[in-house]
Amino acid sequence: MRIIVGLGNPGRKYASTRHNAGFMVLDRLAKAHSVRFRKSIINSAYIAETKKKSCKVLLVKPLTFMNNSGICVNKVMARYNAKRDDMLIVYDDIDLKLGAVRFRAKGRSAGHKGMDSIMQYLNTDLIQRIRLGIGKPDSEDISDYVLSDFTDSEKEIFDTAVQKASRCCWDWIDRDAGFIMQICN
Repeated sequence: MRIIVGLGNPGRKYASTRHNAGFMVLDRLAKAHSVRFRKSIINSAYIAETKKKSCKVLLVKPLTFMNNSGICVNKVMARYNAKRDDMLIVYDDIDLKLGAVRFRAKGRSAGHKGMDSIMQYLNTDLIQRIRLGIGKPDSEDISDYVLSDFTDSEKEIFDTAVQKASRCCWDWIDRDAGFIMQICN
């Protein structure tokens, strides 16, 4: 089994914000593989199930809001008896230029509150992740910036990043980290 967790905030209010990059990637994957998300109260998440060859794949969008993502990830891993190496986290990164996509097999959170929460609950930084660059504001408050929508000119650039990240996620299911790093970075 492989678990792909996209980070974001639930609700229409946040659907197209920069901070919902992870949700956008999972929505793209779900659409590409004709699966729908269902609300799972037990896991505090929207979950969609699909397969790649004989491997079961869970797409998980936490309902706990970004800063408490670790609660959901911990529940899902326990419920499905998953190992850390079976999980991939997808999220936004203000330190990457708009449209950049990067894979890492481990590392610190760089101040991302969702990753902070996950690392705290799992007690490790050995977590595979794909980060999508959302750019950095010139003067705007970071909280306001990540909760803002993309401008029209940014949408096309970011949509290309979402497409690339979804392909990297799908390849990650049955490939090693070295390969994903080559195609993603």
